[in-house]
Amino acid sequence: MPSLRYTHAALDAVLELVSKETILIEDVESIEVRVVPVTAQILIHPNPRSALEGKFSMEFCIATAILRKQVKLESFTDENVLNGGTQDMMKKVKMVADPKLEGSESPTVLKIRLKNGKEYSKQVNRPKGNPDVPMSRNEFLAKYRDCARRVLSADAANRVLDMIENMESVTNLRKLGDLLIGYN
Repeated sequence: MPSLRYTHAALDAVLELVSKETILIEDVESIEVRVVPVTAQILIHPNPRSALEGKFSMEFCIATAILRKQVKLESFTDENVLNGGTQDMMKKVKMVADPKLEGSESPTVLKIRLKNGKEYSKQVNRPKGNPDVPMSRNEFLAKYRDCARRVLSADAANRVLDMIENMESVTNLRKLGDLLIGYN
């Protein structure tokens, strides 16, 4: 995720719920995100006004995940933060610092309440990407390509990946450097 790590467990929870359940945007009444207190101290922008503030906003990250069913680098734009639909959804998100969650796992508990009273809840103890919750190869490659495409051609990104994955056979690191700065 391109936001602060403190949002990742909640994002994993909401993205899993929206992928498994039929949750229509217009049916969402509220979203509660229970977090360890330090998370609430770091995510200091409940009503962000810029892309940078959005990275420090649980409300924006969750609203974006619900609305777009994904969170990528391109989600973090001033335009997306200020979008009326995003602003409306952010108002439904409440982050709650819960000292009872302190401990070795430091879980995040996310609850989505629908207007009809139905609730969906998910607890994530450690976000995807932790050593004990690794990304799949496909997830890793998708993330790499999403990041790399902003600065490298698809061909250069693939060549960089190939060189890195086969580093033991690379005889000249300058070729890798040249690819990364756009010389080849």
